[in-house]
Amino acid sequence: GLGQNVEQVKESFDILDLAANQNMSVLMMEFNHRLHLDPKDEESLNSLLEKVASTNKLDPTEVVIGGFSSGGIISVLWGNTLIAGNHHSQPDQIFVIDSPLDLRDLYIHVTNIDSSAHPFSKEEAIFLNDYFAKVFPESENVLEEIPSVSPYDFASGNLKNISNLRNLPVRVYT
Repeated sequence: GLGQNVEQVKESFDILDLAANQNMSVLMMEFNHRLHLDPKDEESLNSLLEKVASTNKLDPTEVVIGGFSSGGIISVLWGNTLIAGNHHSQPDQIFVIDSPLDLRDLYIHVTNIDSSAHPFSKEEAIFLNDYFAKVFPESENVLEEIPSVSPYDFASGNLKNISNLRNLPVRVYT
């Protein structure tokens, strides 16, 4: 998730016991405070996955990637790039939980708040404005740029950033 650490995820999702009962390994990462992947992030994640699979003698073709909220966004984007790059480790399945996969729509709805909004809503709006201003520092219209990094853009029907997931089981919980 966006701001959760590994311990908080363990408290809210009993994945370790569930996985152990199915003889599955779990890699939990604190790869948060991101809503998109840049090439450096992709390289870092790919390298980590390869290292963990190799070190632990895990089958690199039996990989399930998933996450909560922003972690789900990263999961679908990363899964897409793993397949597109024909990497040794390939996702077998992907799951996302409460993930806003249309970042342009999220930006529109979260940043369109009035002064009477709840403080948490205001913080979220400020975070999104600051986040996308950093991602697109030269842009005069951030809203037009967001679909380039979003998993999905409903308004245009753009599926480019998840197009390689076409034949992969993806489970979405919302």
